[in-house]
Amino acid sequence: MVGVRAIKLLQEIGLHRAVERFRDPAEGFLDLAESGLHVVGFTTEGFVFLDNSGQMKPGMDIGGILDLEGNKLLPQLLAAAGGKNGGYFSSEGVLPHPVTHKADPMSAWCGLLKETDVVCALEWPQDPGGQP
Repeated sequence: MVGVRAIKLLQEIGLHRAVERFRDPAEGFLDLAESGLHVVGFTTEGFVFLDNSGQMKPGMDIGGILDLEGNKLLPQLLAAAGGKNGGYFSSEGVLPHPVTHKADPMSAWCGLLKETDVVCALEWPQDPGGQP
């Protein structure tokens, strides 16, 4: 599972060394041409520290992003990272595919890197119901 592998890599070699591997499609953490697979990291307060797609910049605040029902996205991602639904989260129209910018259904797996940091693997599966 990409999210679990990303967390393990971050724990083993740290953010600065892991970023280069996250950006290399051959490492399996990035597929912008097809599924949009990429890894994001953010604090529990909603500040981004990692996005290997280049879509979100470090320091960006995602705390105000709303889903289609007007609910904040951050608490939903934090709940997944805390184990709700086995870490899986899906949403339609909240975050667009990083290359096509289509608001197709997105799925994610989120986990805790440490108590205050979350890592999610995001993907826009070609096969509805697929999970990153």
